[in-house]
Amino acid sequence: MANKMATRQKIMTAFIELLSKQGYAATTTKQIAATAGVNESTIYRHFDGKWALVEEFVAQERRAMSAVAKKFAPRYELAADLAQFSTLFHQSMIHQQIIWQLFTTIRNQEQAATLHRELVSGPGTLMTVLCDYFAEMRRRRLILPTTDEKVAAVAFIWLNVSQTVANQYSYLTGFEISDEGDFNQKILAGFVRSLATPS
Repeated sequence: MANKMATRQKIMTAFIELLSKQGYAATTTKQIAATAGVNESTIYRHFDGKWALVEEFVAQERRAMSAVAKKFAPRYELAADLAQFSTLFHQSMIHQQIIWQLFTTIRNQEQAATLHRELVSGPGTLMTVLCDYFAEMRRRRLILPTTDEKVAAVAFIWLNVSQTVANQYSYLTGFEISDEGDFNQKILAGFVRSLATPS
């Protein structure tokens, strides 16, 4: 059993390595087998195919994100809570580049929609936690009563994603958010002002 799990993990590690370098569409089971040091048929003894590797990767990411989401402990102070959420968001995105590669290199729209549902909008995801938070903040009258929690959650998650993307491609743009403090002070402050109720 331990040997089977070790082989399975070796295949997953090879898949993730190739995915991060060349994306989903360009990665073949033959390449995965060569990278993992196993026969191609071994992959099919452990997984139903290449998409099953994505499903396993997504399951691992969902577990990691769910564990991080459970750490979100709002005090119902908008700026402090969103700063805490940003920190947790970046901790949960251990494989950010790979997730980005998946989203941008899967050609099958149904598979892309499944991936989005599982990683972004499913129960226990950070998106769901943030939607629930904004709904509660609105109920407590701590943010504008016209706030749509889904729109606010999507916007805030994209602000966090953009920080990651800006840093990954800073060599192209010359723009890098050097630390969390920059993000919190510059971008987070503007977002908080857009939702906060007038004092």
